Amino acid sequence: MKNKQQQNPPPSFLSHVVNAQMHLNKIISNFLIFISGLALGITLSFYIKDNPLQTYTKLAQAKTNFDSTIYKLVPIDSPSPPPPPPPSPVNKTKITTKPLSPPPSPAPPVGLKEYVKAPSVMHDMGDSELLWRASMQPKRSGAFPFKNTKPKVAFMFLTRGDLALAPLWDLFFKGHEGLYSIYVHANPTSGETMPENSVFHGRRVPSKNVTWGEPNMVQAERRLLANALLDFSNQRFVLLSESCIPLFNFKTVYHYLMDSTKTFVEAYDLPGAVGRDRYRAKMSPTIKLEQWRKGSQWFEVDRELALEAGLGHKFMPNTLDRLLRFAPKLMQFN
Repeated sequence: MKNKQQQNPPPSFLSHVVNAQMHLNKIISNFLIFISGLALGITLSFYIKDNPLQTYTKLAQAKTNFDSTIYKLVPIDSPSPPPPPPPSPVNKTKITTKPLSPPPSPAPPVGLKEYVKAPSVMHDMGDSELLWRASMQPKRSGAFPFKNTKPKVAFMFLTRGDLALAPLWDLFFKGHEGLYSIYVHANPTSGETMPENSVFHGRRVPSKNVTWGEPNMVQAERRLLANALLDFSNQRFVLLSESCIPLFNFKTVYHYLMDSTKTFVEAYDLPGAVGRDRYRAKMSPTIKLEQWRKGSQWFEVDRELALEAGLGHKFMPNTLDRLLRFAPKLMQFN
Protein backbone atom coordinates (compact mmCIF):
# COMPACT_ATOMS: atom_id res chain seq x y z
CA MET A 1 0.00 0.00 0.00
CA LYS A 2 2.80 2.29 0.86
CA ASN A 3 4.53 1.45 -2.38
CA LYS A 4 1.41 2.45 -4.36
CA GLN A 5 1.32 5.84 -2.70
CA GLN A 6 4.96 6.38 -3.57
CA GLN A 7 4.41 5.39 -7.18
CA ASN A 8 1.32 7.62 -7.66
CA PRO A 9 1.94 11.15 -6.37
CA PRO A 10 -0.98 13.15 -5.13
CA PRO A 11 -3.03 15.28 -7.58
CA SER A 12 -2.01 18.59 -6.03
CA PHE A 13 1.58 17.92 -6.84
CA LEU A 14 0.78 17.18 -10.48
CA SER A 15 -1.20 20.38 -10.89
CA HIS A 16 1.70 22.40 -9.50
CA VAL A 17 4.06 20.78 -11.95
CA VAL A 18 1.75 21.47 -14.92
CA ASN A 19 1.24 25.09 -13.89
CA ALA A 20 4.95 25.59 -13.49
CA GLN A 21 5.56 24.14 -16.93
CA MET A 22 2.92 26.44 -18.56
CA HIS A 23 4.28 29.46 -16.74
CA LEU A 24 7.75 28.64 -17.98
CA ASN A 25 6.48 28.32 -21.57
CA LYS A 26 4.71 31.67 -21.31
CA ILE A 27 7.85 33.33 -20.03
CA ILE A 28 9.88 31.83 -22.83
CA SER A 29 7.26 32.97 -25.44
CA ASN A 30 7.19 36.52 -24.11
CA PHE A 31 10.95 36.58 -24.06
CA LEU A 32 11.10 35.46 -27.67
CA ILE A 33 8.52 38.12 -28.68
CA PHE A 34 10.51 40.75 -26.82
CA ILE A 35 13.74 39.67 -28.49
CA SER A 36 12.01 39.71 -31.94
CA GLY A 37 10.51 43.18 -31.36
CA LEU A 38 13.83 44.48 -30.14
CA ALA A 39 15.59 43.14 -33.24
CA LEU A 40 12.89 44.58 -35.52
CA GLY A 41 13.11 47.97 -33.81
CA ILE A 42 16.88 48.07 -34.14
CA THR A 43 16.60 47.11 -37.84
CA LEU A 44 13.95 49.79 -38.56
CA SER A 45 15.93 52.45 -36.76
CA PHE A 46 18.96 51.76 -38.93
CA TYR A 47 16.75 51.71 -42.12
CA ILE A 48 15.05 55.00 -41.28
CA LYS A 49 18.39 56.56 -40.51
CA ASP A 50 19.74 55.53 -43.94
CA ASN A 51 16.53 56.36 -46.02
CA PRO A 52 14.52 59.04 -44.18
CA LEU A 53 12.78 60.66 -47.25
CA GLN A 54 11.55 57.41 -48.79
CA THR A 55 10.25 56.21 -45.46
CA TYR A 56 8.37 59.48 -44.85
CA THR A 57 6.76 59.29 -48.32
CA LYS A 58 5.52 55.76 -47.73
CA LEU A 59 4.11 56.68 -44.32
CA ALA A 60 2.31 59.74 -45.78
CA GLN A 61 0.85 57.62 -48.58
CA ALA A 62 -0.33 55.04 -46.10
CA LYS A 63 -1.97 57.77 -44.02
CA THR A 64 -3.72 59.19 -47.11
CA ASN A 65 -5.06 55.78 -48.08
CA PHE A 66 -6.26 55.28 -44.55
CA ASP A 67 -8.03 58.67 -44.47
CA SER A 68 -9.70 58.08 -47.84
CA THR A 69 -10.91 54.73 -46.61
CA ILE A 70 -12.46 56.42 -43.59
CA TYR A 71 -14.13 59.06 -45.81
CA LYS A 72 -15.62 56.36 -47.98
CA LEU A 73 -17.06 54.64 -45.01
CA VAL A 74 -18.75 57.79 -43.69
CA PRO A 75 -22.04 58.36 -45.56
CA ILE A 76 -22.75 61.91 -46.74
CA ASP A 77 -26.30 63.09 -46.66
CA SER A 78 -27.13 64.63 -50.08
CA PRO A 79 -29.81 67.32 -50.15
CA SER A 80 -33.17 66.12 -51.26
CA PRO A 81 -34.21 67.27 -54.77
CA PRO A 82 -36.58 70.23 -54.93
CA PRO A 83 -40.21 69.40 -55.46
CA PRO A 84 -41.43 69.64 -59.09
CA PRO A 85 -43.08 72.94 -60.05
CA PRO A 86 -46.83 72.97 -60.10
CA PRO A 87 -48.34 72.43 -63.56
CA SER A 88 -49.04 75.65 -65.43
CA PRO A 89 -52.65 76.40 -66.22
CA VAL A 90 -53.68 75.31 -69.68
CA ASN A 91 -54.10 78.27 -72.03
CA LYS A 92 -57.07 77.60 -74.19
CA THR A 93 -56.04 80.33 -76.66
CA LYS A 94 -54.72 78.75 -79.85
CA ILE A 95 -51.23 79.95 -80.66
CA THR A 96 -50.34 80.13 -84.33
CA THR A 97 -46.67 80.08 -85.26
CA LYS A 98 -45.29 81.30 -88.55
CA PRO A 99 -43.24 78.81 -90.52
CA LEU A 100 -39.54 79.45 -90.37
CA SER A 101 -38.14 81.03 -93.50
CA PRO A 102 -35.47 78.97 -95.24
CA PRO A 103 -31.89 80.05 -94.59
CA PRO A 104 -30.39 82.38 -97.20
CA SER A 105 -28.56 80.65 -99.98
CA PRO A 106 -24.78 81.03 -99.84
CA ALA A 107 -23.15 83.57 -102.11
CA PRO A 108 -21.96 82.11 -105.41
CA PRO A 109 -18.22 81.60 -105.68
CA VAL A 110 -16.19 84.22 -107.48
CA GLY A 111 -15.25 83.08 -110.97
CA LEU A 112 -15.30 83.93 -114.65
CA LYS A 113 -18.98 83.19 -115.22
CA GLU A 114 -20.05 86.83 -114.99
CA TYR A 115 -17.29 87.86 -117.39
CA VAL A 116 -18.32 85.30 -119.97
CA LYS A 117 -21.90 86.58 -119.94
CA ALA A 118 -22.38 89.58 -122.25
CA PRO A 119 -23.62 92.64 -120.29
CA SER A 120 -26.84 94.42 -121.14
CA VAL A 121 -26.56 97.59 -123.23
CA MET A 122 -29.06 99.39 -120.98
CA HIS A 123 -27.77 100.72 -117.68
CA ASP A 124 -28.06 103.74 -115.39
CA MET A 125 -24.40 104.82 -115.48
CA GLY A 126 -23.37 108.32 -116.45
CA ASP A 127 -20.46 109.00 -118.79
CA SER A 128 -17.87 109.23 -116.01
CA GLU A 129 -19.10 106.02 -114.38
CA LEU A 130 -19.28 104.27 -117.74
CA LEU A 131 -15.71 105.19 -118.69
CA TRP A 132 -14.44 104.12 -115.27
CA ARG A 133 -16.29 100.80 -115.52
CA ALA A 134 -15.00 100.14 -119.03
CA SER A 135 -11.41 100.79 -117.92
CA MET A 136 -11.53 97.65 -115.74
CA GLN A 137 -11.99 95.36 -118.72
CA PRO A 138 -9.05 93.09 -119.63
CA LYS A 139 -6.68 94.54 -122.18
CA ARG A 140 -5.14 91.24 -123.17
CA SER A 141 -6.26 90.14 -126.63
CA GLY A 142 -5.97 86.81 -128.38
CA ALA A 143 -7.11 83.39 -127.16
CA PHE A 144 -9.41 83.33 -124.13
CA PRO A 145 -8.46 81.26 -121.04
CA PHE A 146 -11.77 79.34 -121.14
CA LYS A 147 -13.79 77.37 -123.64
CA ASN A 148 -16.84 78.16 -125.80
CA THR A 149 -15.98 81.86 -126.17
CA LYS A 150 -14.97 83.34 -129.51
CA PRO A 151 -13.74 86.87 -130.24
CA LYS A 152 -16.41 89.18 -131.61
CA VAL A 153 -16.60 92.27 -133.79
CA ALA A 154 -18.43 95.23 -132.25
CA PHE A 155 -20.49 97.15 -134.84
CA MET A 156 -21.19 100.63 -133.43
CA PHE A 157 -23.81 102.72 -135.24
CA LEU A 158 -23.77 106.50 -134.66
CA THR A 159 -27.07 107.56 -136.21
CA ARG A 160 -29.06 110.76 -136.62
CA GLY A 161 -32.36 108.98 -137.10
CA ASP A 162 -33.87 105.62 -137.96
CA LEU A 163 -31.84 102.84 -139.52
CA ALA A 164 -33.44 102.71 -142.94
CA LEU A 165 -31.00 100.02 -144.10
CA ALA A 166 -31.66 97.74 -141.12
CA PRO A 167 -33.21 94.92 -143.26
CA LEU A 168 -29.99 94.71 -145.27
CA TRP A 169 -27.93 94.47 -142.09
CA ASP A 170 -30.29 91.80 -140.74
CA LEU A 171 -29.42 89.62 -143.73
CA PHE A 172 -25.72 90.39 -143.23
CA PHE A 173 -25.73 89.20 -139.59
CA LYS A 174 -28.14 86.27 -140.04
CA GLY A 175 -26.69 82.91 -138.98
CA HIS A 176 -23.59 84.35 -137.30
CA GLU A 177 -24.83 84.86 -133.76
CA GLY A 178 -22.06 84.89 -131.16
CA LEU A 179 -19.52 86.46 -133.51
CA TYR A 180 -20.73 90.06 -133.38
CA SER A 181 -22.15 92.71 -131.05
CA ILE A 182 -24.32 95.67 -132.05
CA TYR A 183 -24.52 99.07 -130.35
CA VAL A 184 -26.69 101.98 -131.52
CA HIS A 185 -26.34 105.61 -130.41
CA ALA A 186 -29.44 107.51 -131.54
CA ASN A 187 -31.42 110.60 -130.66
CA PRO A 188 -32.72 110.00 -127.12
CA THR A 189 -36.10 111.56 -127.99
CA SER A 190 -36.82 108.93 -130.64
CA GLY A 191 -38.46 105.74 -129.44
CA GLU A 192 -37.67 102.14 -130.25
CA THR A 193 -38.80 101.54 -133.83
CA MET A 194 -37.06 98.24 -134.57
CA PRO A 195 -39.15 95.05 -134.69
CA GLU A 196 -38.37 92.32 -132.20
CA ASN A 197 -37.00 89.99 -134.88
CA SER A 198 -34.37 92.56 -135.91
CA VAL A 199 -30.76 92.35 -134.70
CA PHE A 200 -31.04 96.06 -133.77
CA HIS A 201 -33.93 95.54 -131.35
CA GLY A 202 -32.90 96.43 -127.79
CA ARG A 203 -29.36 97.39 -128.81
CA ARG A 204 -29.60 101.13 -128.17
CA VAL A 205 -27.20 102.44 -125.54
CA PRO A 206 -28.05 105.36 -123.20
CA SER A 207 -27.64 108.28 -125.62
CA LYS A 208 -27.46 112.08 -125.66
CA ASN A 209 -28.09 114.71 -128.30
CA VAL A 210 -25.39 114.96 -130.98
CA THR A 211 -24.70 117.93 -133.26
CA TRP A 212 -22.43 117.74 -136.27
CA GLY A 213 -19.11 119.52 -135.69
CA GLU A 214 -19.62 119.84 -131.91
CA PRO A 215 -17.67 118.15 -129.09
CA ASN A 216 -20.72 116.03 -128.23
CA MET A 217 -20.07 114.05 -131.43
CA VAL A 218 -16.72 112.89 -130.08
CA GLN A 219 -18.34 112.20 -126.73
CA ALA A 220 -20.94 110.02 -128.46
CA GLU A 221 -18.18 108.00 -130.13
CA ARG A 222 -16.45 107.51 -126.79
CA ARG A 223 -19.78 106.48 -125.29
CA LEU A 224 -20.19 103.80 -127.96
CA LEU A 225 -16.63 102.57 -127.43
CA ALA A 226 -17.05 102.40 -123.65
CA ASN A 227 -20.26 100.38 -123.94
CA ALA A 228 -18.62 98.00 -126.39
CA LEU A 229 -15.58 97.60 -124.12
CA LEU A 230 -17.83 96.31 -121.33
CA ASP A 231 -18.03 93.04 -123.27
CA PHE A 232 -14.49 91.68 -123.05
CA SER A 233 -15.09 89.28 -125.97
CA ASN A 234 -15.27 92.26 -128.36
CA GLN A 235 -11.84 92.41 -129.98
CA ARG A 236 -12.45 94.61 -133.06
CA PHE A 237 -14.51 97.82 -133.11
CA VAL A 238 -16.12 99.37 -136.20
CA LEU A 239 -17.81 102.80 -136.16
CA LEU A 240 -20.59 103.14 -138.75
CA SER A 241 -23.42 105.50 -139.66
CA GLU A 242 -27.01 104.80 -140.68
CA SER A 243 -26.03 105.23 -144.35
CA CYS A 244 -23.29 102.55 -144.36
CA ILE A 245 -23.88 99.21 -146.11
CA PRO A 246 -21.83 95.98 -146.12
CA LEU A 247 -19.98 95.27 -149.37
CA PHE A 248 -18.94 91.70 -148.47
CA ASN A 249 -20.59 88.87 -146.58
CA PHE A 250 -20.11 88.47 -142.85
CA LYS A 251 -17.53 85.66 -142.99
CA THR A 252 -15.27 87.67 -145.28
CA VAL A 253 -15.45 90.78 -143.09
CA TYR A 254 -15.04 88.82 -139.85
CA HIS A 255 -11.98 86.82 -140.89
CA TYR A 256 -10.38 89.83 -142.57
CA LEU A 257 -10.63 91.90 -139.39
CA MET A 258 -9.67 89.11 -136.99
CA ASP A 259 -6.66 88.05 -139.06
CA SER A 260 -5.44 91.62 -139.54
CA THR A 261 -2.61 93.06 -137.47
CA LYS A 262 -3.49 96.63 -138.45
CA THR A 263 -6.14 99.16 -137.53
CA PHE A 264 -7.92 101.41 -139.99
CA VAL A 265 -8.00 105.09 -139.05
CA GLU A 266 -7.94 107.84 -141.66
CA ALA A 267 -5.34 110.41 -140.58
CA TYR A 268 -2.89 112.13 -142.91
CA ASP A 269 -0.96 115.39 -143.27
CA LEU A 270 -2.62 117.49 -145.96
CA PRO A 271 -1.05 120.84 -146.86
CA GLY A 272 -3.46 123.57 -147.86
CA ALA A 273 -6.58 125.32 -146.67
CA VAL A 274 -8.56 122.18 -145.74
CA GLY A 275 -5.65 120.50 -143.97
CA ARG A 276 -2.61 122.07 -142.32
CA ASP A 277 -3.95 125.63 -142.60
CA ARG A 278 -6.74 124.76 -140.15
CA TYR A 279 -4.23 124.46 -137.33
CA ARG A 280 -4.35 127.26 -134.74
CA ALA A 281 -1.55 128.35 -132.42
CA LYS A 282 -3.94 128.22 -129.45
CA MET A 283 -3.87 124.43 -129.72
CA SER A 284 -0.23 124.40 -128.60
CA PRO A 285 1.38 122.91 -126.54
CA THR A 286 -1.20 120.12 -126.28
CA ILE A 287 -1.26 119.66 -130.06
CA LYS A 288 1.70 120.78 -132.14
CA LEU A 289 1.68 121.59 -135.85
CA GLU A 290 3.63 118.43 -136.76
CA GLN A 291 0.94 116.39 -134.97
CA TRP A 292 -1.97 118.00 -136.83
CA ARG A 293 -3.74 115.57 -139.16
CA LYS A 294 -6.79 115.52 -141.36
CA GLY A 295 -9.02 112.47 -141.40
CA SER A 296 -12.46 110.94 -141.06
CA GLN A 297 -14.36 110.14 -137.90
CA TRP A 298 -15.16 106.59 -139.09
CA PHE A 299 -12.68 103.96 -138.00
CA GLU A 300 -11.95 100.31 -137.25
CA VAL A 301 -9.59 99.58 -134.34
CA ASP A 302 -8.49 96.67 -132.18
CA ARG A 303 -9.13 96.45 -128.46
CA GLU A 304 -5.82 97.97 -127.41
CA LEU A 305 -6.34 101.13 -129.45
CA ALA A 306 -10.02 101.27 -128.47
CA LEU A 307 -9.00 101.43 -124.81
CA GLU A 308 -6.58 104.27 -125.51
CA ALA A 309 -8.95 106.22 -127.77
CA GLY A 310 -12.09 105.63 -125.75
CA LEU A 311 -10.68 106.01 -122.24
CA GLY A 312 -7.66 108.26 -122.73
CA HIS A 313 -7.45 111.54 -120.78
CA LYS A 314 -4.84 113.44 -122.72
CA PHE A 315 -7.32 115.30 -124.95
CA MET A 316 -10.50 114.77 -122.96
CA PRO A 317 -12.55 116.38 -121.73
CA ASN A 318 -11.36 119.99 -121.38
CA THR A 319 -8.65 120.13 -124.05
CA LEU A 320 -10.77 118.53 -126.76
CA ASP A 321 -13.73 120.72 -125.82
CA ARG A 322 -11.62 123.84 -126.39
CA LEU A 323 -10.21 122.37 -129.58
CA LEU A 324 -13.57 121.53 -131.09
CA ARG A 325 -14.91 125.00 -130.44
CA PHE A 326 -12.85 125.97 -133.48
CA ALA A 327 -14.46 123.23 -135.60
CA PRO A 328 -17.27 125.30 -137.21
CA LYS A 329 -14.80 127.99 -138.31
CA LEU A 330 -12.14 125.50 -139.35
CA MET A 331 -14.60 123.55 -141.46
CA GLN A 332 -16.24 126.75 -142.76
CA PHE A 333 -19.70 125.72 -141.57
CA ASN A 334 -20.52 129.28 -140.40
